[in-house]
Amino acid sequence: MTMLENVNNNFKDQPSFDTVIMVTISATPNIQSIQNKISKLLGLDLTNCNEEDVKDKSLDALRRKKFLLILDDWWRELKLGDIGIPQPRKEIGCKILELEAWSLFVAEAGRHVTSPSIKPNAEIVLRKCEGLPLAIITVAHAMANRHIVREYEDVIIELNQSAAGLR
Repeated sequence: MTMLENVNNNFKDQPSFDTVIMVTISATPNIQSIQNKISKLLGLDLTNCNEEDVKDKSLDALRRKKFLLILDDWWRELKLGDIGIPQPRKEIGCKILELEAWSLFVAEAGRHVTSPSIKPNAEIVLRKCEGLPLAIITVAHAMANRHIVREYEDVIIELNQSAAGLR
């Protein structure tokens, strides 16, 4: 069971949120499938609804709820409003959970990345991952055995020269 599944199970039965939704995005997200899962968890009737109607119904329902949205396997940018997820309203306690990037990077690469000599370059490498959890994990694994500042500088040069980037 993944850490996100544990978070999902922990909050499901607690009154902290009206709704807890865990969605797997994947490298090639299926918007309709994501919308259907969210709508089903919200108990929405989607009979005779097109994609736009489903989005609007989800947006409307979630705007009235205190929700926790857990996004798993998120590879690339995805506008949440396009699939029916409103911006979380912190004043009513809504949250969207993503793995905290630096903690994830350190956990995967190792504590050596927090040393004063490596950390500035490790942070640059992390920014090149653009907040994408799978990119962070992949790059962090590659950096796990790299303890020399020059190795991080070389990776930064390679990432800057990459035409496609990590997306």
